[in-house]
Amino acid sequence: MTSETTLARRSDPDTSHAAAASVVAGLSRQHASVLRVLATAGRPLAAEQISDIAGFDCWRRMNELVAAGHIEQTSGLHTNRSGRAAHQFCLTAGQLELL
Repeated sequence: MTSETTLARRSDPDTSHAAAASVVAGLSRQHASVLRVLATAGRPLAAEQISDIAGFDCWRRMNELVAAGHIEQTSGLHTNRSGRAAHQFCLTAGQLELL
């Protein structure tokens, strides 16, 4: 996941560090929202489906959550509104244990 230290250098002014902290807090809320949607659904969902439920475009968050080990891509596919196939995601076993 992203941290304030990856968004602002030590040499940056205090305002940059405050902005970085604000971004991190926003990302944390979005990550938590995606995890909540998947937990509530109880089945794999594609980013488009999660976005529809969560109320924001979450596709950028998916790779971050995969990298952090919270979710994983499944073999399941969903046909998006565009007609293209999209992979579905589910909570990892480790994340399920935390619920």
